Order: sequence, then C-alpha cells, then structure tokens
Amino acid sequence: TYGGNEMKKTVVAYDNSPLSKKGIDETKSLALMSVLSKVHFVSVMKLKSISLNKVERYYSKEINSLEETFKADGIPAYSEVLIAAANENQYWG
Repeated sequence: TYGGNEMKKTVVAYDNSPLSKKGIDETKSLALMSVLSKVHFVSVMKLKSISLNKVERYYSKEINSLEETFKADGIPAYSEVLIAAANENQYWG
C-alpha cells in the first residue's frame, strides 16, 4: 500500500525460484532504505503436489528463516505458508 509518497507495507510471494529470491533481495534493499516499514512473506503450496510433512519440514523452515534474517536487520517481517487443498482450482479467475 502507499501512504503519501512512500510505500509502507508489502507482501512478497516466495517459492524458492530465482525470481522470488531476486524479489527478496529487492525488498530487503527497499526496507533498509526505509521505503518499506513491514514485510510479509507468503508461500502457497498445493497438497496434491507436496506432502504436509515436507511443507512443515522444509518450506516453513525456509520462509521462517527469511523472516528472522529481516528481523535481525531491524526490519519488521512476518511469514506464513498457505496450504491449498488438492482439489482446489489452480486458476483464481
């Protein structure tokens, strides 16, 4: 969202791809310049393609690590992994 002329909060989608990692780097740069005041990381996993156990072991751990890295630099950050049911439509139109 925008407040005045500066961005305050952002949501960053993270899927461990090179593009999402670049987004993390850009977000951190903006936050360190005080353009962003709060960052929320989100990953969405579909249970059909991944087990709940793997989500808990790997993805939750990885996205929580991003959150902690940002917090260590004084950037308020939050993270969550959302689970989509296997039968949910892949298109949200």
